[in-house]
Amino acid sequence: MTIAQIGPPRADATEIDPTTVSKQEDWKKAPAPQVRRDPEDTSLTVDPDETQNQPSELNDDLSATPVLVEAAHCTNGKSAELLSAESAKENLDFPLEFLPEMIGKYVDEAAESISCPNDYVGVPMLAALGAAIGTSCLIEIKKDWRETASLYTMVIGRSGSAKSPAFEKSVEPLRSLEKAWGGVIVNDTTVEALAVQMSEHPKGAILLRDELSAWIKGFNQYKSAGGSDEQFFLEAWSGSPIKINRKTKPKEVTVPRPFLAIAGGIQPAVLSDLVSEDRVLSGFAARFLLAYPESQKRSYTENVISERAETAYHKTLSRLCKLSDGTTDSPRIVCFSPASKKLWVEWIGEHHEEVDALVDDSALLAAWGKIDGYMARLILIVHLVRQASESSVGESVDQESFWAAEDLINYFKAQAIRVYGKRRGWSCSSSPNCDSSPQSAQLGKVERAAAWLAKQNGQGIRPRDLQTARIARDSDEAKGICKTLVEENIAEWTEIPGKSKERLRLKSAVSTQQKESVLRGGAE
Repeated sequence: MTIAQIGPPRADATEIDPTTVSKQEDWKKAPAPQVRRDPEDTSLTVDPDETQNQPSELNDDLSATPVLVEAAHCTNGKSAELLSAESAKENLDFPLEFLPEMIGKYVDEAAESISCPNDYVGVPMLAALGAAIGTSCLIEIKKDWRETASLYTMVIGRSGSAKSPAFEKSVEPLRSLEKAWGGVIVNDTTVEALAVQMSEHPKGAILLRDELSAWIKGFNQYKSAGGSDEQFFLEAWSGSPIKINRKTKPKEVTVPRPFLAIAGGIQPAVLSDLVSEDRVLSGFAARFLLAYPESQKRSYTENVISERAETAYHKTLSRLCKLSDGTTDSPRIVCFSPASKKLWVEWIGEHHEEVDALVDDSALLAAWGKIDGYMARLILIVHLVRQASESSVGESVDQESFWAAEDLINYFKAQAIRVYGKRRGWSCSSSPNCDSSPQSAQLGKVERAAAWLAKQNGQGIRPRDLQTARIARDSDEAKGICKTLVEENIAEWTEIPGKSKERLRLKSAVSTQQKESVLRGGAE
C-alpha cells in the first residue's frame, strides 16, 4: 500500500487542475510518496520540571535582544516581506482569527486564566486538532500531492512561564476522548514500541511531552547497534511507510500509513538540542513549527475558561475524532474550490520566490523547504475545524479556510525567523539589501525607493518589497511611497507575465538623465 502525501519537486509545483472538487478516492490509487529536498488551574503554580535555573549567559527576552533577520541572507530584489525584521514583527502575534469564535475564545480565556501568551495554548492545540483528524482525511493539492493533518509543534519559553499548565489546557480534552478517537497518546516510549502502537491504532498517534529536550536527548538511548530514532521521526512526518525489525515479538512491525503528531515545549537554554547543525542539515529541526513568544509578566487572576468555550472545543474535537476510525483504505480526500486553488497557485509562486531569495543559510532554507507542505496541512486542519463548528462550510476548501491558514503560516514564518535569528545572530551587515552608508541614510525614502527601483532591470516590485529592502517601515508606508512614485511620473503599475497582480517599475518614458538622477539619490 502506498501513499502520495508529500509534494513533488518544485519544478512542477503549479501544474494543477483548478476545477478539482472534494471526492472519495481509493488510497491505493495514489502513487508512492516523494520525499522533498513539521481541575482548573488558575494559580501561579510552576511545573516541577521547570524549576531549574537558567544559565546566566542566556537571555531569552527577545524584546531586550534584537534577533529578527534584517532582510538577511536574501538576494537583491527577490526577498519576500516576511524576511524583513519590521514585517516579521507584524506576524508575531498568534492569529486567533483562524479559529471559530468559541474555540478562539477558549484559547484567549485559557491564556488569561493562566497568565501566559496565547501561543502557549494555541500552538499545541493545533497539533491536537490535527491528531483528532488523523488518517481520516487528506488534502489533495494535485493528483500526486497530498498531505495529512500531522504537525510537529514546539513552544519555547523560560522556566516558570506557565508552559506546562497551558499545554495541559490544550491537550487534556483530547486525552478524555482517546477511546472514541481511535488513536493513541504516548509520551515516553522507544520508537520500536511506538511503531507497534501506531500499527495497532491506524487513526494515528500523538506524542505529548511537556519538555521535549529530554525526548531529543534520549534518541538512540536503547540502541546497541544500528537504527536511528531521528530517522524514524523524519519518516513519520513525511508519511513514508515504516518498517521496524525488533528482537522481541512481533519481530517485524510495518506501518503502511503512519500518522504522528508531536506537541511539547522546550526552554531556551536547551534549544540548541533541536537547532544544532546536524539536526538542521538532516531536516529534523525544519519539521517543527516553532513558537517563541515574548516573555509575559505573570499575575494572579480569578478568571477561568467559560463553560461555553470549553463545550465548543470539546465538541469540535469529538466531531473530528469521529470522522473515521482510520481502518479504511479510502480516507476522505479534501480538495480546493476553483477560487481557493487560484489563491494557492499565487501563494506557492510567491513562496518559491522567497525560497530562491534565501542564500547561504541552511537553517532558514531548510525550514522554508517544509513551508509549502505545512501550508497545505494547516489549510486541511482549519477547514475541517470550521466544518465541525459551522454547518454552512462546504466540502471543498474555500477562500476563508485558505486565508486563515495563510495567517497561520505567516505567524510560523515570523517565529522561525526569530528562532533562527537568535541561533545565528544575524545582523544587517550580512544582507546585500542593507545599505548603511551615510549617503543612503540621508536620502529621503522616496528617492531611495526610486534609486532601488532603477536597479531592478525592469523586473517590477510589490510594495512589500520596499519593506524587505528596509526602505519602508510597514505596509502603509510602502504603499505611500509607491503612490508618490506614480504621482511624480517616475514609476507606473504594469502587468508582468505570469503574475496575477501588477508590479511597479520605472516608466519607459523616464529619461536617462532622470534615471541617473534617482540612482544618485536626487530628483530632478
